[in-house]
Amino acid sequence: MIDGSMNLLAIIIIVLALAAAAGIVYAAWELSSDKSAINTADRRANRLATPTGDAEGEKSGGRSGSPES
Repeated sequence: MIDGSMNLLAIIIIVLALAAAAGIVYAAWELSSDKSAINTADRRANRLATPTGDAEGEKSGGRSGSPES
């Protein structure tokens, strides 16, 4: 009886370890992706936080880094 429950316990521990490793790998992949849900949410929040006619955009006249003549 004890041997059977020890084998079952070992199997459960291995399955949980594999699930934890898969979760870590998925989280790392999601954070490193350019199109991750976290980055998309950040971009949407930043886009809503910045007004469309900000002072910097109006000063440059739409041209970045080029001198005006």
